[in-house]
Amino acid sequence: MSSMKSVENALRVFELLAESERGIGVSELSRRSGVAKSTVQRCLITLRDAGWIEQPTNGPDGRWMTANRLTRLLLKVSDDRLLTAARPIMAELAGVTGDSVHLVRLDDGEVELLDRAAGTHPIQVLFPLGRRVPAHAGATGKVLLAAGAGVVPKLDRLTESTIINPEAFEAELDRIRQRGWAINWGEWHPEIAAVASAIAFGGRAVGALSVSGPISRLTPSRLEEIGPLVAAAASQIARAIDPEYSADEAAPVH
Repeated sequence: MSSMKSVENALRVFELLAESERGIGVSELSRRSGVAKSTVQRCLITLRDAGWIEQPTNGPDGRWMTANRLTRLLLKVSDDRLLTAARPIMAELAGVTGDSVHLVRLDDGEVELLDRAAGTHPIQVLFPLGRRVPAHAGATGKVLLAAGAGVVPKLDRLTESTIINPEAFEAELDRIRQRGWAINWGEWHPEIAAVASAIAFGGRAVGALSVSGPISRLTPSRLEEIGPLVAAAASQIARAIDPEYSADEAAPVH
């Protein structure tokens, strides 16, 4: 078999695995690709040795899946596009509201801070890059969970305001979907408030944008005023990422 044909077969097998959420066995891969099982097996071993796929289930026809290496690569590409599109819009939003703006993504039940922009008020709430916060206790995490970007984690209490009742939390997610943004008033830290909206297009949330500040300044009424501004900024970022973005199919929380 020519080296080019071997590459084509390996790419075809890899594409099928990348499209599958639960993995595929050798027999099914052979049927879908039209490639002999022995050839499929050689392709799988090559891809496994290169770190691109893995076989979580044992057995001669156990399911193969793409490995974490692919996930990390896709997240890196996604984050780079998100950061490039978001930075000028974040700076503008921070200037308009006067408070700090944070950009996050959801990862394994927590939100991770990707970038930030300082506002104009002398007292700012600015978190270090890479900071991780439980998704259920913050505005960004709640809006991403409402958008279907992940499963609801364990509802641990962080402050007296943290929602820990599962029924109450689901009701909160329903309100977020109807309104288009999420509010956090002391749920993660008793002195911090925030309002956030998901950044999404094509039915998939890729991150969230928030305005954060001290509770003394970001009162509930002020958060309601800022909410539409944050939602509009999130939509701007989605359009910057994807020029064919349509507001009618943006974030599923609207």
